[in-house]
Amino acid sequence: MFIPYTNENFVFTGIWQENGNEEIVNYKTAAFFEIGFTGETISLVASRDNIIEAYIDGKLVNPVPCGSRYTFKAPRGAHLLKVAIRIENHLKLKGVDIPEDERVFAPPKRPYLHIIGDSITQAFPGYSTTLGETWGGDYSIVAQGGMAVCDGFGWYAIPEGMDARVGMETNYFQLEFPFENIKPDDYRFEYCRQPDAVTVYLGTNDFLDNPTHWENGHLDIFYPKYSAFLEKLRNHYPGARIYVLNALTDKMFRRQGIEKAFEHVSKKIDNIYLLNIQDWDIEIADDGTHPTPVGYNDLGIKLAKYIREDLGM
Repeated sequence: MFIPYTNENFVFTGIWQENGNEEIVNYKTAAFFEIGFTGETISLVASRDNIIEAYIDGKLVNPVPCGSRYTFKAPRGAHLLKVAIRIENHLKLKGVDIPEDERVFAPPKRPYLHIIGDSITQAFPGYSTTLGETWGGDYSIVAQGGMAVCDGFGWYAIPEGMDARVGMETNYFQLEFPFENIKPDDYRFEYCRQPDAVTVYLGTNDFLDNPTHWENGHLDIFYPKYSAFLEKLRNHYPGARIYVLNALTDKMFRRQGIEKAFEHVSKKIDNIYLLNIQDWDIEIADDGTHPTPVGYNDLGIKLAKYIREDLGM
């Protein structure tokens, strides 16, 4: 029995959008879907040229070869299938197949954390995965190494040239990352699951190199754009607590820019908080920017604890 992805028992977490071919596709760094089923088998009706992680009742499982499908076996009973797609892999999902005498059901409701950032957040494994796996609910990640807040800044290269780089102020609202598609599609937020909390860790790549740049207006470019980005997040996620992470180090004067942006936006929207993670004793690598492996893990654990307590979980 075929169950299309439009069935109300599917729960999509992260960035998902229909592609016009009776399929729904995931985008960005880490997205998930989950559905409950009864019986012994369930098959994904989806493209097979993707790397996925599948879990039944929380245990990692491998598919049984079955033509072009992903088929999974379990002991007879009621189960939860969770599928994770990470690091810019795209799963084109039509739905699932189960035996005719079985049924699907909705997973239990859990709090949802949406994580946004650059290379520090994209690192795998890194603080974001530790945070996501330990905070006590569902999560998704939108992060790209070298990406700034502001368009025209950042470290990543694209064929059109460095000046054509977009920042998260633009790319968050597009489906593909810049190097995936020269003309990315707009994200319509149609299958957007509303998060309970959003973390934003940006500003590392916006080139606030020295006080002279402030005098030339660079800080005045950065803080209004970061503030406007946070306002857009509030518009799309009206009920979420938004946590803005300050910079772990003040290399390139990052903290001043983040603090000014927060000061500006906090006068315009509510339920937004600045987390001074620089006071959390996170170990930093020799580049003066990224945490060490120990630091990544420590940051994820401490951030998970903070958010759990703040949300009263």
